Amino acid sequence: MLKIFQNKSSKILLRIIGVILFLIILTKINLSLMLNTLLNANFFYIFTAMIVAFFVLLIKAYRWQLLMIKQDINISLLNSILVYSASLYHGIITPGRIGEF
Repeated sequence: MLKIFQNKSSKILLRIIGVILFLIILTKINLSLMLNTLLNANFFYIFTAMIVAFFVLLIKAYRWQLLMIKQDINISLLNSILVYSASLYHGIITPGRIGEF
């Protein structure tokens, strides 16, 4: 990571900035409209999407595990799921999904 973000006070400052940005975003959202939309959502579709997303994650993590085995790196399926999930998170928060790489 960048050198300025290596000390403890910089990490605390980044967390504080993150919380402040989150609170600013919350003030801009119409919470009653969002709650109304969620309550009117078809939960069958939401549940189905969550199940499909889980299986996609499982298949991609398994594929990653097979690539690791080809490199003589033994990793459990649970650890490959955790590592792949972390890469998805980093891919989401970085521009161009470079964090997933």
